[in-house]
Amino acid sequence: MPQEFFKDAPVLKQWFEWGVFLGFGAALLSALWVFYDSQRSGQEAMGWKALAVIGTVLVIPFVLASLSAPFADQVRTSMDLLAYLSLASALAAVVGAIGYTATRTQTRCPICQRPMQAGWDQCPYHAQPATVGFTPPIQAGAPIQPIQPTAAAPVLQPTVPQTATGQTATVPPLMSQSTGVPPRIGGNVGGGEPAPTPGQTIILGRPKEPQVLGWLVIRNGPRVGATLPLKQGVTRIGRGGADNDHVIDDAAVSRQHLSIRYAEGNFVLSDLDSNNGTFVNEQRVPRHTLQANDVVRIGQTELVFMSLEPGPRVVSTQG
Repeated sequence: MPQEFFKDAPVLKQWFEWGVFLGFGAALLSALWVFYDSQRSGQEAMGWKALAVIGTVLVIPFVLASLSAPFADQVRTSMDLLAYLSLASALAAVVGAIGYTATRTQTRCPICQRPMQAGWDQCPYHAQPATVGFTPPIQAGAPIQPIQPTAAAPVLQPTVPQTATGQTATVPPLMSQSTGVPPRIGGNVGGGEPAPTPGQTIILGRPKEPQVLGWLVIRNGPRVGATLPLKQGVTRIGRGGADNDHVIDDAAVSRQHLSIRYAEGNFVLSDLDSNNGTFVNEQRVPRHTLQANDVVRIGQTELVFMSLEPGPRVVSTQG
């Protein structure tokens, strides 16, 4: 078959014999790259997508002519046109991929320098840094306001309570007359802990644990039925133990697979460029606001989202 075509054009003959297959493969890979990367990074790139796809499609007729002798006979009169068209189309698809790569824009997080997808207002790889209050320093030469002395507070004595039998209950004084400091502190009258001495460290209170506002319930796999609490801030889920708040022992789950941020009453799920993607209700999503009973699938593991909802209001009927 090749001997009958392009006898006087060795370049087109080589293109007909084997070059068109390489060109079609390059065009197809170019189109796939443009679609994959634009979807991952949130780029529109409609012009580059159209160029890559149209270029790939226009190579197909010449591929069929090279593979099928009956089809080549049918298009014998336009074989030269198909050859030049397929060559130009393959080059156009490759140029489309190169042009998209050269002109795409990628926003990066100013803290960790990781790429951020379109629509991300905050980086899901880490929690938002806390805002630290700042007191401006006193400028040189500025007048300093003197501290006005205040009158000493009077020493208050408690009202002496009466017992049920009318006897006066014994109540220790709130302030020692000799030292001027309370002898004991505590919740009960006459009880509690001794008064602190100068230089003693007093623990005023321990920070409370973040309130659990939602859950992911594993409904398949080795940990079926386990619950993964979602608290305020960012909750990271993946296969790596040191990088995540919850670890999923699934070979198809990425080391850092997804994050869930609680903000303004909503749980916002963000895929962290995972290899196999994140699916919510069988739809692959880069970012999704979770609703009650949404099914999240990562790898081979499915999780059901549940949120904390306010209970019914109880109205008292007692007078």
